[in-house]
Amino acid sequence: MLKSFFSSLIRKIERNITIAVFIFILFFAVVCFFKMDYRGSLDGDAGEYVAIAYNLAKNNIYSSSFDGNHSNFNYHRPPGYPFFLAGLIKVIPQLKESSNWRAAGSGGKLTSDHSLVYFKYVQAFLLLMTAFMTAWMVWDYLGRKIPAYFTLWFIGFHPFLERYIYRLYREEFAAFVFMLFSLTLYFAFKKSRLLLFLISGLSLGLLTMVLPQWKYVGLFFIAVSFLYSVINRINVKRTILGLLILSIAWISIFYPWELRNEHISGKKFLSSGGGVVLELRSRYNMMPWSSYFASFAYWSRSPILKKSLIKFVDKKYYTPLVRDDKNGLYHLSRVEYNQLYKQKGPLKADSILKRRAIHNILAHPIRHLLMSIPIGFRLMMNPMLSILYIPVYFLFVYAVFFSFRNKNSCLFMVLFPTFAMFIFNSLATHGLTRYNGAYAPILIFGSVIGFNKWWNSRKAK
Repeated sequence: MLKSFFSSLIRKIERNITIAVFIFILFFAVVCFFKMDYRGSLDGDAGEYVAIAYNLAKNNIYSSSFDGNHSNFNYHRPPGYPFFLAGLIKVIPQLKESSNWRAAGSGGKLTSDHSLVYFKYVQAFLLLMTAFMTAWMVWDYLGRKIPAYFTLWFIGFHPFLERYIYRLYREEFAAFVFMLFSLTLYFAFKKSRLLLFLISGLSLGLLTMVLPQWKYVGLFFIAVSFLYSVINRINVKRTILGLLILSIAWISIFYPWELRNEHISGKKFLSSGGGVVLELRSRYNMMPWSSYFASFAYWSRSPILKKSLIKFVDKKYYTPLVRDDKNGLYHLSRVEYNQLYKQKGPLKADSILKRRAIHNILAHPIRHLLMSIPIGFRLMMNPMLSILYIPVYFLFVYAVFFSFRNKNSCLFMVLFPTFAMFIFNSLATHGLTRYNGAYAPILIFGSVIGFNKWWNSRKAK
């Protein structure tokens, strides 16, 4: 009976796809409207992004200071998201006219002014566009309406992406830009059009301005794309020319910002902060084996597993994992950075920590590689689904490998950047879940393709 109900529902959706899409848009808009908060905490990353955007729009300077000290340049936050917010300030009257964006809230926290809700409206629209771009790719690749339609719902109400509509963090904007890059890249390889390679390169450049780690992963992706195309003889001359155009467009976006930083500080870089992250990662590498095994339960985001760990296991075995504990590795790392910051300044402190981290990693390479397992596990966790989200990654990896094996260049090229970034985050970061959040659209796209391939293979047997 249940099977016949779903079969009937699917037939109705296929016959009335326009109405079905309208229902999705209406439901999405209603949910966003009722969940949209007009005030919220501006502590942490959000406070800095809003401060930088405000100073860019009002004072034409890249500073996170609200105290009028405009000589206090911010090197830590990459420029992509603050420039996006600054652009919104200039074009949305309610934001342009607002002058008091931060006020004291309960518990001493800073809260946002009512006008900042317009940022969140825009982020809701970006998520809607991201959902449609992902669904378009599914429809184009599979040639079927139903998987594409369900993809709209998967992305529009993805536990991470939907949650970050209401937070002024860069992840929502990054997801949109990454999907734009992926969509144009997909059609660039499918149609061999140089204009699409150009747009894809510009999108990758903007993505690098939002998430600087793409400076490294992007270079690796371009090198792999070149080798893959040559070895498999995939329209070699046209593809190489396209990749050259993509590379030039990519570098032309982020390189001027590096020159700008070199002019100000004497050092060429996109943003600082990599040393802090890598140094913390090197600390996790050397934590006791008891903490290593406890990390799977502690980082699972599963209330049952984590509460069981806390209830039945002595705290000394998982203390290094607790962020707000004075003996936790995160806390110890922040204390050391703050001390170096006061003594040496932000750039020198970050550089010292980076050199120290690299030295420690090279001294213990096996420990570093082994630590990539729980870090990768942490990256796979979902704020709502916890460990139940892991099958999505398995289906995605399945799609990566069968596209590589079958020489399906369009699919492999669009999946590989997400795969490469996951490896990078597993090796070079401490694996916060949101580090992987922006790539959820392609993760879902790949898992839908992987499931379709698995299902068809199963039916064929």
